[in-house]
Amino acid sequence: MGVADTTAPASFGTASDLRTAANPSAQHSADSPWLPLTTNARGIYFAAAIDPTNPCYNTAEVLQCPADTDLALLREAFEQLYRENEGFRVRTRIADGAASQQILPLEAFLASIDLLVEERELSGTAEAGEENASDLPESALPDSDLPAPVRAWAQCLLAQPLATDEGVTVRSAVARYGGFLWVYHSFSHVVADGFAAFNGLSRVAAIYRALSAGHPVPATPPHEPAAAARRRRCRLHRP
Repeated sequence: MGVADTTAPASFGTASDLRTAANPSAQHSADSPWLPLTTNARGIYFAAAIDPTNPCYNTAEVLQCPADTDLALLREAFEQLYRENEGFRVRTRIADGAASQQILPLEAFLASIDLLVEERELSGTAEAGEENASDLPESALPDSDLPAPVRAWAQCLLAQPLATDEGVTVRSAVARYGGFLWVYHSFSHVVADGFAAFNGLSRVAAIYRALSAGHPVPATPPHEPAAAARRRRCRLHRP
């Protein structure tokens, strides 16, 4: 899903080893200043407040991964992504008629979100999946080559609003179907557009590959061609 002209987060920084404690100076306390939302993010924020169940205000990506994917390392990779990008870990509010955001410490942010919540093995036929998906809003059902049960599962997750005022700017979950591990991830468009979401998940894949090979977290490249990103071990689908 995508909404045009939304706000991407700040550029990725250089990663430190996940097994090394984060630099306290890079963290933000609960009394971090409230900063105004940009014009684009403010528009998304108010629109989502008026119609919170509209899936157009969130991204939705699904990764098809090998069945033996190490979920512990994958969680570390997502945590590192959020560590590197403070623009993802914010909470929002309206005060004195103005919309603003506050950067959250990583630990507080992780405590507020669903991170790779594990679902049971998905079941059902393609027809059943399509029937379940048909109960969702039409705007949540773009064309997709995902298996119907996976698509229905992802659409149910997408239908759940992201409560940015509570610091919930992302949501992720995992399920198994057809011999694969399926990873769902969603960003609020208040913090990421489709391009930022794709780059973020590409970064997660790079971190995961390094950790699974016993290597430290790689530095973020200045630019990665789209063709190279598509050759990643985990294929990205957008339901």
